[in-house]
Amino acid sequence: QMTSLTLHSACPVYFPALPLPHNPTLRVNGWTTNTNTLGASIIALAFVLAVGFLLVILSCALYHNWWPLFVVATYVLAPLPNALSARCAGGDDLMSDYHNGAVDAGEFITGIFIVTGFCLPLVLAHAEVITIPAMVMSIIGGILVYGTIIAYTHFFANEGEDF
Repeated sequence: QMTSLTLHSACPVYFPALPLPHNPTLRVNGWTTNTNTLGASIIALAFVLAVGFLLVILSCALYHNWWPLFVVATYVLAPLPNALSARCAGGDDLMSDYHNGAVDAGEFITGIFIVTGFCLPLVLAHAEVITIPAMVMSIIGGILVYGTIIAYTHFFANEGEDF
């Protein structure tokens, strides 16, 4: 089958019709997904993360007070205790529900950082260091950032564990 393409009215160019590329699939967390959908979800997560950080930065810039920027430190520090204590977990144990003290301590410290990320704007607004709209923007930005982190770990945490 030949397809005609006319660049100029006097000389048509003929080329073979190329087949459309197939739609490859990928297994993520036991689900078979389209790689186009996977790319779109990564782009959507990146967009939501950027909007969350934008809200936190705007809560600082619009009200000329940079105290809400300390919330970003909790975003950075929150996953570190889980990442460090996950190395202490017994991954080859027969019981998958087993947690030792280091893992529990890591989860507890991560919880402290997450609660601090939500409560720090409340405390700053109560002490009248920041305004109420800055507090609301900072909390909504925190919800978006933490929601993105949770969604990313939910969708892509067990990418290599198919067996």
